[in-house]
Amino acid sequence: MASYSFVGLITAFMTASIVAQDPCACELDATSREMSFEACGATPTTATTSVARMNGVALACALENAVAGDTVVIPYGAQWFVIPDRPLTVAPNLTLRIDGELVAHHRIGAWPLDGRGHLALVKISNASGLVIEGRGVINGQGLTWWWHFVRPGSSLRTHKRPILLELDNCEDLVVRDIALLDAPRFHLYLGATTRRAHVSGISILVDWRKQRRLLIDAAKERNGLGWAIVHAWKAFFKPWWRSVSLPMFPFNTDGIDVAGTDVLIENVVVSNWDDIVAVKPSSNPGDNVSADLPLDQWSWCTRNVTIRNVTTLYGGGLSVGSVHPSENLPCVRDVVFGDIEMYRAFKGPYVKPDLAPDSCKHKPCRGAITNVTFQNVRMDGGRTPSWWRRYELQQRSRGGASLEPRVPNAHWHRLRQARGKTILTWLGAIVSWFSHVPTTSSAVCKAKWFINVLCFSWPVYIGPQQQEEPGGAGSGLWARTEPRCTIANITLRNVFAHGGVWPQSAAAIRCDPSNPCTGIVLENVSIRGHFEDRRRWICDDHHTAFGSSSGLVTPHASACVKPHGAAHWPSPDYQEPGNELDVPPRHTSLYVVTFLAALGLIFLALSFLTGRRRQSVAPTTLTKTPYGTVFLSRTERRKLQRMVTL
Repeated sequence: MASYSFVGLITAFMTASIVAQDPCACELDATSREMSFEACGATPTTATTSVARMNGVALACALENAVAGDTVVIPYGAQWFVIPDRPLTVAPNLTLRIDGELVAHHRIGAWPLDGRGHLALVKISNASGLVIEGRGVINGQGLTWWWHFVRPGSSLRTHKRPILLELDNCEDLVVRDIALLDAPRFHLYLGATTRRAHVSGISILVDWRKQRRLLIDAAKERNGLGWAIVHAWKAFFKPWWRSVSLPMFPFNTDGIDVAGTDVLIENVVVSNWDDIVAVKPSSNPGDNVSADLPLDQWSWCTRNVTIRNVTTLYGGGLSVGSVHPSENLPCVRDVVFGDIEMYRAFKGPYVKPDLAPDSCKHKPCRGAITNVTFQNVRMDGGRTPSWWRRYELQQRSRGGASLEPRVPNAHWHRLRQARGKTILTWLGAIVSWFSHVPTTSSAVCKAKWFINVLCFSWPVYIGPQQQEEPGGAGSGLWARTEPRCTIANITLRNVFAHGGVWPQSAAAIRCDPSNPCTGIVLENVSIRGHFEDRRRWICDDHHTAFGSSSGLVTPHASACVKPHGAAHWPSPDYQEPGNELDVPPRHTSLYVVTFLAALGLIFLALSFLTGRRRQSVAPTTLTKTPYGTVFLSRTERRKLQRMVTL
């Protein structure tokens, strides 16, 4: 009997130990129906890999063990380092309240992979009635990922960086009031089968200054100081441009990517040097549907998406797409952007079809973008709001904790301690001025040398996606048009851009002659800036876009948008009756002279700055003195002459 009792005691003790160590032994407050992340075994503040993994398990346990009506809480006042454990499926009508700071751990090698790359920090699928809210922040610590991404041969170019918050196949979804910071890739991604989603009151911020410094350092490390002189102009110019002026190119840190039906995004603030909101296509789920089916019968499209009351700084476009034609017939329709304020954006309204993949050769691949409206959009190219810096500091201090991003690289200290302007920055200032000379024709942007990188920043752009990442990914900055993607019924109403030196010309509309854009409506579209007398709309061909204009449209779009039913295409000097705004002739010689002058200044600056670097001591001359013949610098010779005079 005693032996039996002893065995029972040992068994009970072992069972209790296992329960105590069970990471899913969460405690629920029965009164409030709240479950603390910490009560599931999470540890705050500690940034070790093992703790981050355990926190990932604890987060998964908390969300998967909660039942309908429960609330999972990330507590206020602490940083919670996390490496995700697995994709999550949660109960209906669940709330995730983020009051503290949920931090993506910086150890890339410990991050799990899924089918598309690195697993999202928080990935929830097949949820109904899910609410994600709170006064806290999700911090992606993107700096670590960006640094590894720009380095040659990085594995992150084959395994995609993680998304910060990914929600797939969810319905009746609410995301509100949280802040998303420095995502390794996208910040918020709503998958293609999203149904009835509401996103409101969120802030998305990216530290683009650190992005730029990372690129400068990576270019210097990869090529060395003498690289700009030894290599040809093309080898120099492209890495420099990406390093100094266009930090958005490699990082792909989209604000909100959304695909699905019946989605409302409102009251959002974004600063990310990339797509502010990108409305992505949805594809036919696999039914046997003919590619010849009329567009109005494509029932699977991303549709009924409204984006309104958005404020942006350094944004990269109110984007629709990209849409790659395929046999699954991807498409977007019935999208409205309204009441948007954009400061220092490098793109405004941005409709982007893309090239079909090689697998579409000799196959019935198609895609479509139809019924898209941009209204009440104001772009200020030369001003930063006075309240912005204070707002950014407030958002980064949410959650009751702050975090200094870390980069596990020996060269990071040089970035933080750097003072003054590097040679690349000086060159940036020179060519940046040149880039503001407006482009006057598509032929300039088709050039296969350095100048195509100047054709990137547009207040309005309708045409093939402009993308070129390290390693050559992307369609390029001036890709050919794609006839298998239909663009129809695009409306620009009350769109105003002013201030600054808006690079390039007013707008670009690039459609394919064999499948022109139709239903383009321009109503009160005004784009102003420096070089006002030479701005124009740019298009590849004078028979590729058809539509109408009304109200004040300046500069006039008659060179690119042909009126419906017109017997012939208007010449570049066409002027509507009663419209005093003329399109002046091209001044090609002026641009050639400007380019040559800028090129001369660049190499002059290179010679001067590299020469100063090489001369560690002042030049000397053999000089006779009362003490014999010695080498003296110019300053020393002058001092000697004054002494002799005295």
